[in-house]
Amino acid sequence: KGSLHMQCGGKVDVFIKVFKPNEKLLLVGGGHVSLKIYELAKMMDFYTVIFDDREEFCNKDRFPDADELMQGEISEKLLEYNVDENCYVIIVTRGHEYDEFALKTVLDSGAKYIGMIGSKSKTKYIMDKLKNEGYSTEKLSKIYAPIGINLGGQSPVEVAFSIMSEVLLIKNGGTLSHMKEIMK
Repeated sequence: KGSLHMQCGGKVDVFIKVFKPNEKLLLVGGGHVSLKIYELAKMMDFYTVIFDDREEFCNKDRFPDADELMQGEISEKLLEYNVDENCYVIIVTRGHEYDEFALKTVLDSGAKYIGMIGSKSKTKYIMDKLKNEGYSTEKLSKIYAPIGINLGGQSPVEVAFSIMSEVLLIKNGGTLSHMKEIMK
């Protein structure tokens, strides 16, 4: 509180509104699973950023409501981007080499969530490789890979739903339990 040095002796109430930055969903890869994740993310009001090196998979026709399109060499574009604690990184590129490069690029970032798609064997291969390159077990344990919650589906939309469920679980501090169990 401070004085306004008013002659009339009046007082003024001041209200300050604090704006929390939108959570950003960084989709690394613009393929069919990424497209479905993007659609779900937009329904949930995430600020969406698409990264892909292929123009045909990173454009306004494919992602009309994307907040940012980062078309170009993926690791380079990720290095240029400010990945902070408001970011949720989902790595769903077209191959394990691209996934690995993207993962290495964001591993030391402050991202709230880093997830990478892949089979158990692909994930184990990349994690073992990163361990051999000197990345700590603690750092690697923060990666959600294979990505998503096991909901049992296989279609791109079911996989996307599984991934976004995991993101929301982390974002909201949820638990993996049925609501009917919580109500008991």
